[in-house]
Amino acid sequence: MKCANCRKENLITAKYCSSCGNGFSEKERQDAWDGTVWGKLDKLKEAKEWITLEKITGSKIFKAALLVLIILWGLMSGGNKGDRMLILESSDYTVRYNSKLDEYYVFTDKNEVDLDLYLPGKPQGIIVTSSTLEINVTSSTLEGAELDRREYEIGEKITLTRSDDVIYHIEGVYEKSEKYINLIVYDSALLQ
Repeated sequence: MKCANCRKENLITAKYCSSCGNGFSEKERQDAWDGTVWGKLDKLKEAKEWITLEKITGSKIFKAALLVLIILWGLMSGGNKGDRMLILESSDYTVRYNSKLDEYYVFTDKNEVDLDLYLPGKPQGIIVTSSTLEINVTSSTLEGAELDRREYEIGEKITLTRSDDVIYHIEGVYEKSEKYINLIVYDSALLQ
């Protein structure tokens, strides 16, 4: 490092000029270091850290903030699958959804199937109503006669019987809202 006062060459680590005693500022010392091979390697390393975002993502503040955001997102979303009732996949059946008719279709080899449901929020219970599917030939509409209505507690097993002519209306009982799905349980041979 060259002294600005007497132009004498000094060590990079010097705080004062060995010839005239002039003090070197921190900026002068950093500039001298940056001019060396080691200083240039430090600059390349710092540039790499910015390009790969390691400079940001490696900081403890970033990691703590990210953890807080993940926890908040989990709390806000309830760590769930959304705000709609869903039929969850199972090894006992295959699920298909018809968005046009807003109906679920469950395909199984068994005569009866235990349904795995996802109910968002805090439901107070479940009501399952089964109705027959009948087509009125004169008006070309679906008409049904209610066969059965049963109320379930949360966590209670819901068992449905496989039948092509029965539609199940499953309603989540909530304090201020209503969430429901319609589904038909078919033989898995129809899936092919």
